[in-house]
Amino acid sequence: MFYSRLKVAKIITLIMFLSSCKTTPPDSSTKLNGSFTEVPEKYKDFFKPVGKWTGRLILPTLDDRRQDGGVWILLENAETKDLIGKKYWLTFKRSSNNLEWMDDVRKDVKFSNEALENMAKGLVLGSRVNGWSNVSLLESLAGARANNDMTVLLKNPVLKEQTLLIERVPVEVKGSLKALVRFGSALSNNEREVKFFTPRKGFTGPTGTVKIDEKNPTKLEPGKHVYQSTTVNIEKSPFNDDGWFVYGRWSNESFKVEALEPRSLLMMTPDNSVYGKTPAKRFLDFEYYLQLMPQQTRRTFVNTRSGEVDSSSRSLFQYGEKGLLTHVFGWRSHPNEEATGVVKGNVTGHFAFGFYEIVLEEITGELRADIEYHQVYAHNKQGVVSG
Repeated sequence: MFYSRLKVAKIITLIMFLSSCKTTPPDSSTKLNGSFTEVPEKYKDFFKPVGKWTGRLILPTLDDRRQDGGVWILLENAETKDLIGKKYWLTFKRSSNNLEWMDDVRKDVKFSNEALENMAKGLVLGSRVNGWSNVSLLESLAGARANNDMTVLLKNPVLKEQTLLIERVPVEVKGSLKALVRFGSALSNNEREVKFFTPRKGFTGPTGTVKIDEKNPTKLEPGKHVYQSTTVNIEKSPFNDDGWFVYGRWSNESFKVEALEPRSLLMMTPDNSVYGKTPAKRFLDFEYYLQLMPQQTRRTFVNTRSGEVDSSSRSLFQYGEKGLLTHVFGWRSHPNEEATGVVKGNVTGHFAFGFYEIVLEEITGELRADIEYHQVYAHNKQGVVSG
């Protein structure tokens, strides 16, 4: 999620399952085996793996396709350190309850003329599987972009005879490592100065640099374009005080950022709370967007039960709790872009859904919402893959 100078309204609603949870949080000092080999010694303690099991999917050649629809995965993080940097086959466990519907969605792929025309205009589609028959879920995901750069997180894989077996659909993620930083001044060559976060001491770690490429602008008439997101003046953003999680990879002694996430947005302390069935309905129906300003985050916890409770995060949410997630995307305007989405005072937007889990963030030691979308947007010119 990038800070944007465009007028963007993003609202996230967390709807909780009110279930008891006695799970004990892990020790925040626990370290996962991750791809630390390229991280300079000075910064090693400030980076964590993006997950226990992550890697890049590699589409097999037509001649190497497997009957079970499996693909290659190059592991970048693993619970067993010796597996990191190695390539394994990835496929679904044959006893998985999901196999029936996964087999049903295997399709022959042949691009229509409209798809080919859209590709010529810049839309990113999985052209490598065009003309293939009986394409599997994993093949579709691995072939969604041209350069085998789809990074995924695996849930509880089992290694058996050089094959990783899974029962859950892989989760699309960015990068192999993450850190928490506060941005400083912009430097040359798309680099930015950052200050690293130190547990219990705030942003007192070493000063470093990260690289963030501004890319894929929407081209309008000659000389005019609109970036979908930008980091221009990110150091002046109100999000910068609490810092940003940066996700990416080390390459040539430089950390290249692939995604950003404002820490404050997913912290478990509310700005305000609404209690009671009638006030909750009124808020969701009429007050949701009131006085929402550009570049603003507002965390409102809505509880249909009456009566206030302690506003501390541990009173509102407990480690391990899970719930439904809805994501409502408003609209943006830009002086270089034609306002095509306004209809009788209303604008088009977007709805996405998924789940959240309250986890212990290992960098900060605080509770946060870990969000897993089950659908976000559609294939586009920026390389977003629907799923």
